[in-house]
Amino acid sequence: LKKMLFILRDFIPEIHDYDLLTKTIRDDVLDIWAKIKKPKEFQNAKAEDFFEIQFCTLTHAKKAVQAFQGQIAELRERFVNDQYERYLFKDFQLDKNIPINGVPQYMQQVWTQIQENKDLNLPEQKILVSAYRCSEIQNEALKLVEEKLQTLAQRVKKSDLPDFKQQCQDILKQALYHYDEEGREYATKPYQSNREELEYKLLEEFRELFKHQIHHIKEKFKKEVEQGLKPLDIRKMPIEELMGQLRTLRQTVLENFNRAVQNSIVIENKQNSVDLQDDTFDYLNKIIESHQERQLQIYISDKQTQLRRVVSQFVENAIEELKPKLEKVIDSYFREQLEKVEVEVREILEKVMELHPLFVESYIHLIREEGFKSIFETLNLKKKDLHHSLTKKFKNLFNVNEQGTQRNWKLIQEEQMQKLFQNAKDDCIKSLNEIKGFEYTRYWTPGGDTPIGEEESLAPFVLIMVEEGEYRRIQSKFLEEIDAEYAEALRKHNIKDKKGIPKGFWAILVFFMYDDILRWLHSPYMLYPLLLIVSVFGLLNAIGLGSIPNMIIRQGFNAATGKVGPQLLKMGLKQ
Repeated sequence: LKKMLFILRDFIPEIHDYDLLTKTIRDDVLDIWAKIKKPKEFQNAKAEDFFEIQFCTLTHAKKAVQAFQGQIAELRERFVNDQYERYLFKDFQLDKNIPINGVPQYMQQVWTQIQENKDLNLPEQKILVSAYRCSEIQNEALKLVEEKLQTLAQRVKKSDLPDFKQQCQDILKQALYHYDEEGREYATKPYQSNREELEYKLLEEFRELFKHQIHHIKEKFKKEVEQGLKPLDIRKMPIEELMGQLRTLRQTVLENFNRAVQNSIVIENKQNSVDLQDDTFDYLNKIIESHQERQLQIYISDKQTQLRRVVSQFVENAIEELKPKLEKVIDSYFREQLEKVEVEVREILEKVMELHPLFVESYIHLIREEGFKSIFETLNLKKKDLHHSLTKKFKNLFNVNEQGTQRNWKLIQEEQMQKLFQNAKDDCIKSLNEIKGFEYTRYWTPGGDTPIGEEESLAPFVLIMVEEGEYRRIQSKFLEEIDAEYAEALRKHNIKDKKGIPKGFWAILVFFMYDDILRWLHSPYMLYPLLLIVSVFGLLNAIGLGSIPNMIIRQGFNAATGKVGPQLLKMGLKQ
């Protein structure tokens, strides 16, 4: 028996039906055998009496390179390795068969005869001749457009071509026209199969060029998107306008890109362009969505800053003014401001940006947390300067009358001064005691049912404004400062006129005495003690006891001007 081995190339089990293909080939062989003219002794012989038909499948050479190479290696073993279990030439009889190294020469002689009789019309030979000639014509058509393909490839590798589709269609049309003109007279089946193969080969060439075309188009529209996004900044326009322009940009770019891609597809449904388009759509969308996300972050950050600014300022003022029921005042104001921001942000995120409700709540949670954070930071900061706030409140109560003007201590009796002092002192101590018991917690709920945000992130967070040790320190420092303030008020109450000397006259006196003062400063006995005194006063002021040196300076100056002023005046007049 002769062995006939049919190789099924580009075979994909998921796509191709092995049984159907092998049956078709086997039927074709049997049909050819039935039609050929046979000697009388073989008129009733069957093809199986002379031939053993075998089949071998090879996967796609480009799509599964490693599998294809493995199958080729295995097929080679069947031809050359006589130890291989599937060796094709087992029981091979050399005297009745042509050795394999002689087959090429034998086939060449057969085909030379066919080539020299191109117009043979023998019924049984026509299929073979048609197949050969159509294959030749196909190669001629490919050779005809080879130069144009190379030129097109060079151009498209440099940049995208507006006429890419037309160029490819012209090449395809020229090749198919030549093939049709030369091969239409041959048998239909080989003619049609070779024509489809020619079209497939050209489309494969176009497919590679199409990838370059898409790459350039993709880069072009990427730059267009990036350029269009530059002026779209939430800090320069309302977010509603920004989102509208983003949607317009996305729609315009994607429509233009889709149009450019469609204008580059040579034959619809015959090029694998869908995946390339989808990938690029996703790519361009990601650029736009990334910009939108950045703008959203800026918007949320601005709202956090806005809430932080107003809440921090209010808390700072409330601490400085030592408002009663501080926790309730702060909490009420924070709720009010937070509600305003939440309403605005929710409106923007849900209706303008069309975010999912879960994302909206997440961003709202971030803003709330920033508000709480600003409260705690401001409280922590202001509690360090609490004694200054107390002193400031005392001065306003003690030194300023009901009309908002400074009290004239010369006109107020000491008994009244003591009463004013005690009232202001008691009021401030009361405020200090309220703050001592002040605790602020972030355990606030908008509806009274659930904590804000994610429950697991809201462990109780309590700030104790003034603890016991800090309370005693603040009270001690406060009492020292108000005693100094009261002493200053008494000094102003008891001050007498500087011997009738007008205040403006002291400036004239200093003008005439400045040379004597400079001469005194040249002496180390005057300069060093003066520097020491200035350093001590600076240190006291730095540690928060600035009222003490101010009081000493005023009292010393009043004493000096009251006793030494007249003598200095006489000295100045003598000079």
